[in-house]
Amino acid sequence: MIDTKRILTAAATLVVAAGVGFIMQNTGAIAARLGNDQTIAMPGDGGLAQRGALAGLPTMPRDAFTPARLRSPALDGALRIAVVTESITPELRSDIPAPRFFAETCSATVTARSEPGAMVRLALNAPCHGNERITISHAGLFFADVTDSAGNYSVSVPALQKDAVFEIAFADGSTVDARALVLTQDGYERAGISWSGPAVVNLHAMEFGAGFDDPGHVWSGAPRDPSAGVQATGGFLTVLGNPALARPQLAQVYSFPYDRMNRDGSVQIVVDAQIDEGSCGQDITARTVRADGRGQPETMPVAFPMPACDGENGFLVLKNLFQDMKIARN
Repeated sequence: MIDTKRILTAAATLVVAAGVGFIMQNTGAIAARLGNDQTIAMPGDGGLAQRGALAGLPTMPRDAFTPARLRSPALDGALRIAVVTESITPELRSDIPAPRFFAETCSATVTARSEPGAMVRLALNAPCHGNERITISHAGLFFADVTDSAGNYSVSVPALQKDAVFEIAFADGSTVDARALVLTQDGYERAGISWSGPAVVNLHAMEFGAGFDDPGHVWSGAPRDPSAGVQATGGFLTVLGNPALARPQLAQVYSFPYDRMNRDGSVQIVVDAQIDEGSCGQDITARTVRADGRGQPETMPVAFPMPACDGENGFLVLKNLFQDMKIARN
């Protein structure tokens, strides 16, 4: 089939080309007919003025025939596909984290912010300590965790002092610290334990005579959250540390709002350690910490051997590590 549109297009192109050739070859003759005072301004010829009959005809802008000036020259032999002539604003840049060898600084910083329940939120930024083990310590309490790939880490820790100081230690021995003023700390009584080793240690708080698995039994299986302390409905447990580390350092802290509970009674604190094939026959080192909100926290080192590996699992109950918390209405 004959493509009529293509034939018409080709014919029109030939006519335009022939017309342009005719004008270029006969410019002098046309000028002679029009007179010496009437000239034709060819595109790009800024030296010719328009006068006479052609004075009203528009001329092509001169810069239409010159390329735009690029902000940076193209490389020799390179094919330039697109050119960006405006600078890219920071909002349009990629948010993908840069590798650590592009980091402007290796300085580590940590902030501490007071939160409800006399808790402190720690936020660490350590761009040169990504995926690294860190140890957090506060007033005798200690636990270990790991930063993310960008060197960031955050955690909420119960304050054991009103003027609470926290230290974070890195694998190379360097440290960074932060301080927070926790005005509500004196309204809580706290009991905690930190330990090193594979044993699964659990701190149990038995509120007002509660038995195991009763509503008043607070432990890692039923920890509650700081809102219980804020609303003065009972205590709550905070579990800290990463058990997946090769040499885990873990901690648990029980918090009780003793000055706002509208009842008398006591809270019994019990600690046990699970006996299994991963912990039997090993020595466990620990440290207890007790803060009543009215003075400096008291700490005590503890070391206890786990029973031999005889194939029987169970629990080792650690008695008398903590005195009962006494609650009396004012």
